[in-house]
Amino acid sequence: MRIGLEIFDSTLKKEWDLLAILRGVDRWFSTEELREKLDVTPAYLLKLINKLVSDIDEFGDNQLEVLVSKGRGIRFKTNHSDANPRDLLIFLTEETLGFALFKALLNEDFGSTQKFAYDHFVSDATVRRTLNKFRDAIKPYEIEILRNNAVIDGKETQIRLFLNIVLWKIYAGKGWPFDGVNEQYVDFLTDELIKEGKLHLTALQKRQLMYQIAIAMIRRRNQHFVEYEPAWAEVLENNRAFSLFKQKTSPFSTTFSNSAPGEIAFLYLLLIIQNENLQTLPLLKMNFLENKKNHSSVYQATEILFETINQTIVEIPEDKQELFLLNAFSFHLFAKTFHHFSTDINGYDSEVAFDPSLPSPIVKSLQTNIRKLIDNLYKKTKNEIFLKSDYLVSKYALLFGYIGAHLFYEPKVTIKISTDLPYLAYLRIRERICNLYGNSFNIQFIDETAPEKSDILLTNIPLEQHVKRHVSDRIIFINRSLTTRNMLLLGRNLHEITVEKQTLNTK
Repeated sequence: MRIGLEIFDSTLKKEWDLLAILRGVDRWFSTEELREKLDVTPAYLLKLINKLVSDIDEFGDNQLEVLVSKGRGIRFKTNHSDANPRDLLIFLTEETLGFALFKALLNEDFGSTQKFAYDHFVSDATVRRTLNKFRDAIKPYEIEILRNNAVIDGKETQIRLFLNIVLWKIYAGKGWPFDGVNEQYVDFLTDELIKEGKLHLTALQKRQLMYQIAIAMIRRRNQHFVEYEPAWAEVLENNRAFSLFKQKTSPFSTTFSNSAPGEIAFLYLLLIIQNENLQTLPLLKMNFLENKKNHSSVYQATEILFETINQTIVEIPEDKQELFLLNAFSFHLFAKTFHHFSTDINGYDSEVAFDPSLPSPIVKSLQTNIRKLIDNLYKKTKNEIFLKSDYLVSKYALLFGYIGAHLFYEPKVTIKISTDLPYLAYLRIRERICNLYGNSFNIQFIDETAPEKSDILLTNIPLEQHVKRHVSDRIIFINRSLTTRNMLLLGRNLHEITVEKQTLNTK
């Protein structure tokens, strides 16, 4: 399941989607194009545009501007290169009734429907409707809002992750949305934890840890504690890295865990899971080696994935094997710790896993084939980690992209090039094609003199014998120097041929 702005306000979600489209490309967009992309009526689109313009004006930031022209359409403009819409998102979100309700649920000071409605100048029915919307949004994560006191209830690890994802997606560390929690004190505690735990965190990861600690403090203040789960034992017991961490952080154990063993264990698991960059890999590596020694189910899942890909899909380059294993281990640890989430610890989903240049048919094909891979791994091992395919699909796509295997399942599109250009110019044409489309389509170049027919022939001098000999299914005339028009035409043909071959392969 994906957690988005719609849990606060559906209009805010559409408004932010509109801004995301406008920000994506620096050009004018027609209202018809925007209407199709957003799947809304013309009247609703006009309402969204007017609201976005009005909200930016009210926000009062002269760095952001939406231009509206009757003849040209709508365009987003930034007046400074470092302009960041994050403050605008925070401003718009905090203005919604849904977010006010979320904060009341977080702090457990909702009171009653009547009181909340009175305080926010809305009707009781509106509050109940918003509350039920939240209930529906969190139900897939096995979390509920109790009807007698509006307290968030369920498995504490699920609740903590849900709260963290929601707040991080809005604030991303900018600002401090925790009422009653002293930011300077949490900053001090985090520094001490990093120092005593011998952690190596980036400034951004430190901020993420501060958010996690603040959420934990609010939950514990209201007597909600993480229970130590038996399933964690194989990951943490007989783990020297975890034992050392507990020993080093023991002076702060009452602050971080209130003497509840599940709290310190959960904090440690979060630290391992988010350790996926070069600065923080040592902690992840230590725990990977400890789990390898203990042959935990998390390590077993990582090992079988590595062996399967290395033996049946593509040989993983030696210089990429360690990073592949460590990231796969982190993904599998998340899958073991949490349930029903399709996003990662920071709320990122499949959008970050797939290169924007990948055509949608190839993305869909890759997702389908990765799901088949995960299903086969479960059938082979019965490891329950492989039941979390909704989460693992996008993570495995990242691994496939890292080792250059994301086009493994795609049909080859063969290209011949026939020109009167010098050989070095011919090589330059190939290079330009590979740079633009090599990451998006499974392209294979065939020598012009080869007997086999190619899917595409690129030529600047189309000869009659090319047609008579039927050397290619499609002949594309190109300029001596490849133009933008030539490249776009080639891209359309690559896309069409790939889709045709995919269709044939599925029959």
